Amino acid sequence: MGDKENENENKQENTDQDDANLIENTENKDAENTGKVYQMLWDCEYCGTKGLLGKDHRFCPACGSKQNPDKRYFPDEDSKVEVVNDDYIGADKTCPACNGATSAASTHCPGCGSPLEGASEVSKKTDPALAEQTTDQAAPKEGSKKKMGILAGIGILVLVGIFATLALIKKDINVIVTKHQWKTSVKIEKFKQSEKEGECSSKPSNAKNVVDYGEKQVNCRKEKVDRGDGTFKEKNVCDTEHRCAYTVEKWELDDTKTKTGGLSDTVIYPAVYVTGGTCIGCTREGTRSVTYKVHLKSTDDTDDDFTCGYSKPESWKMLEDGSTYKAKVNLLGSLDCDDIHN
Repeated sequence: MGDKENENENKQENTDQDDANLIENTENKDAENTGKVYQMLWDCEYCGTKGLLGKDHRFCPACGSKQNPDKRYFPDEDSKVEVVNDDYIGADKTCPACNGATSAASTHCPGCGSPLEGASEVSKKTDPALAEQTTDQAAPKEGSKKKMGILAGIGILVLVGIFATLALIKKDINVIVTKHQWKTSVKIEKFKQSEKEGECSSKPSNAKNVVDYGEKQVNCRKEKVDRGDGTFKEKNVCDTEHRCAYTVEKWELDDTKTKTGGLSDTVIYPAVYVTGGTCIGCTREGTRSVTYKVHLKSTDDTDDDFTCGYSKPESWKMLEDGSTYKAKVNLLGSLDCDDIHN
């Protein structure tokens, strides 16, 4: 009795599985048969006629030459021709005897009469927009990459050599010091809460108030699919991302206070007022910095302006306002700030 019940249960499971497979196959076929279908185009290799229809023109209407399926291509938007009565059977076959393409429904090649049993399908075209995104397909061959790398390297070396030569060749000029200037700055940071959204895997460890949106479709686009019989369909394709929204609390630059002065002024930092603490909206003092600059002007015919920066006030003070000095400038127009002398 138990064996009989098990046998009936197994039969019922097999029946259920068959029904599920039937539903899945039906859904796949329905998906294949929905949406608009358009004709691929091809150009005749013999007479040069262009824009022939992949499904309707199996032979060139101008010279009678047979269509070469390898020459099929996707039309642009303005050249698309919709297939009115779509009776898709499958991708065309390639005759193993004459290499001609014929309908998947044919059992013998209409061109040479050879049987098509075991014939392979014609190659299908890839959407050019998709091909550009595929690095393997878009990448040049290894030899080309090596050649391009060599040419790029030679170009860079030539440019470096030119700039190095221009930088090394210098001429003497006379300059006058027009102004000394120091500048101090203090950065002010604020503790802020900012709202972010992105892939959940990339959220920082200190993220708060996380909201998981689950899988979302992004970068949606239309993709052309070659059906192999001289026609193609367009389908909507989207990437999926696991998206999350969250808040992040961190110190961010909020303001920079500065103060400037001249040679006779005492170097001081600007006064800043901060709240302290780590509450949202609290402020704190960030980094401090000071720069020393000397402004000079050429007294020769060029009348060019130059600026030299120094990290130490001792070097900055060595040049006096209104005094004239000898200096060197390279062919790029840069003054050698380490070679200014009487």
